Amino acid sequence: MSRITLMLVLVLCTALLLAACGGGDSSDSSETSNASDPTPAAAVPKTPQTFVIWHPFADARRDALETIRRDFEIAQPRIDIQIEFHPPDTLRADFEAAVYAGAGPDLLFGQTDWIPPLASQGLIQPIGYTLFENYTNIVTESIAYSTLVDGIPYATVYSAEFVTLYYNRTLLDPAPNTYDDLLLEGGALGLLIPPTFAATSGLYLSPGRQLMDEQGHSQIVEFGLETYLRSLQDMDRWRNIRFTFENIEFLEGRAAMLIASSTDYLTLYNALGDNLGVASFPLVGNDRWSTLLTVQPVMQNLNSTAAALNASHLFIMFLNQAKTQREWFIATGQTPVNPALLDNSTLSAAWGDSIEFGTAAPLLDTFNSAMRPVLDQAVQAVVLHDIDPAQAASSAYAALQSMSN
Repeated sequence: MSRITLMLVLVLCTALLLAACGGGDSSDSSETSNASDPTPAAAVPKTPQTFVIWHPFADARRDALETIRRDFEIAQPRIDIQIEFHPPDTLRADFEAAVYAGAGPDLLFGQTDWIPPLASQGLIQPIGYTLFENYTNIVTESIAYSTLVDGIPYATVYSAEFVTLYYNRTLLDPAPNTYDDLLLEGGALGLLIPPTFAATSGLYLSPGRQLMDEQGHSQIVEFGLETYLRSLQDMDRWRNIRFTFENIEFLEGRAAMLIASSTDYLTLYNALGDNLGVASFPLVGNDRWSTLLTVQPVMQNLNSTAAALNASHLFIMFLNQAKTQREWFIATGQTPVNPALLDNSTLSAAWGDSIEFGTAAPLLDTFNSAMRPVLDQAVQAVVLHDIDPAQAASSAYAALQSMSN
């Protein structure tokens, strides 16, 4: 679906939803939100308004969300947010039951693989045109378009996870900026890589390859898969490049570089301090490294009134602005989708590149339950067991095709 078509669909969806909710609310469109939200998604309500959030957080994210709520209510004193915790194992079922009963929260912090079934059941509603237009002003297209169902966005995203290239400044500075340099420096000084598809996804996705369509059919091409696996096996031939789940050599200064999750940053920084460097991934030929992005979404209840939606849209914009994203990262260690104001400008730039050029993981649960394990097994076959890449690709391709049938 083209962007123009998408915008037209969003306009139509917004108009229909507002009509279904009885039009609008008693807000004054001449008012603007607090200066910390330079691109408000909705008008500030003239009268007090309450909306409800459900979440599954039982760790630092719970306290961080509560802090953000308090900061938002200071910025928007007419809006009151009610936050409810629901156990992760029951959150989706609780939400479905509540919505079918005509109730439920206005915003749901859930999982990406819930989006397609909840959308098909009509339990969540698409993002309206005004919110989407403002939201895309502060996050990249890779994030904004990561929650499409039939070409329509059904959620916003507040956090993500993806692999990051870390390096030890006492052993290497600056980091390599081409793939050939990555191999040379890794071969000489050490590079540790988890033997998973997510960790090495840039070498498959960077030429623009796709993983899965919206119906769950594999889009993996056997020749492309073999080429990718062969590049991993060739990388493994370098003396000091190792595929391993352990990072102790990096922490002890015996390996100069490490590919690991973005959520490992605070742990690694606590170990290495300012000697920890973070770099953008190098070019793969003429292509930008496109790593796999796993995102955390916020969905909108079908039953929400126009007034509650208006207030919740202001909160979504507040949650995604750079200042709030910085505070979320400091409090939780979870990767922001808007890293512009992180204290470390190098980290901000590296994560900004990974997000901008990344590829969002497919929404369907079959990606994590079926496709990803097959790809992980293929990676481990060639780098841990020295299986011929053509054989590993053929086996994986057959398994993926069987999954699609």
